[in-house]
Formats: sequence, structure tokens, C-alpha cells
Amino acid sequence: MTLYKESDFAEIANAIGMDVARVAKHGSQFEAAAYWYRQDERRPRRIAPSKLREKLDRVANSAHRLLESLGVNQADEAADGPCDPEILNALVLSGEPNEDPVIDATRRIGRLVEVIDGVTAAAEFDRRARKAAIIVTDQQTLAPRRCGIIMPKYLAKGA
Repeated sequence: MTLYKESDFAEIANAIGMDVARVAKHGSQFEAAAYWYRQDERRPRRIAPSKLREKLDRVANSAHRLLESLGVNQADEAADGPCDPEILNALVLSGEPNEDPVIDATRRIGRLVEVIDGVTAAAEFDRRARKAAIIVTDQQTLAPRRCGIIMPKYLAKGA
């Protein structure tokens, strides 16, 4: 399927000040470029894994700071609610019978921190696994080939 007509080549040639025949000679390259452009336009845009990790780290740091401001030093302590009783009392709204909503919110923030830490750890394993796969592949490619197994003398028969 050709996208470019002679009039298109004439317009291109006019724009760059060249002869139409010289531009039309490269018609297949124009078609290939148009094909790749269309393919690129259709592909979904994704964020680079390194940039995604930076964003997740920022979210994790913010969640850690929020827990620290509530007096919670470790994410697993968040299930008990804010450790500072003054903060807990201040966050319980007047007219509420108990502090359960505040404790529940603190627990959910602690869970968020644990999830983000898990995602960050998984991303670290992914990065390390990919790097290790490249290193192992390179080592196997460069390693000398052996036809048989070299056995120590004391394991050989008759020794």
C-alpha cells in the first residue's frame, strides 16, 4: 500500500528545493518511515521502570514521614494507631464515640508503606535478575567448551 503520490513527492521536493525525480527515487524510504511512524503512534506510552521506581520511592518516603509524624516508627506498629496520645486525641473528632476511624486510617497507611516497600523490593530483584542473566550469559558464551568431565584422580576407577 503506497501512501505517497507523485504530488506528495513534488511538494517535498519543492519544500527542500530539489528535483522531484531525486526525491521520488527514495519513495520506499519514505514509505518505511511512514510505516514506523504509524506503528509508534499506536504503541502505548509507558513510563521507564527507573522513573516509576523514583516515583514509588517518593510515595514510600512520604508515607514513612506521615507515619513518623503520627509517632509510628515502624510500619508494623501502625495497626495500633498513632503512638502519641496527644495526636490520637487531636485526630478524634468531637462527637465521635471512639478512636477506631483514626486507628483504622493509621493501619491502612502502614499497610500502604508495606505494599510500596514490597513493590520496591520486587523491582530491585527484577533489576538484579536481569543484570545477572546478562552476566551469566556472557560468562557461558566466553567460557571454554569442555567435551567431558574432568574427574579428580582419587575418584577415578582403579585409583
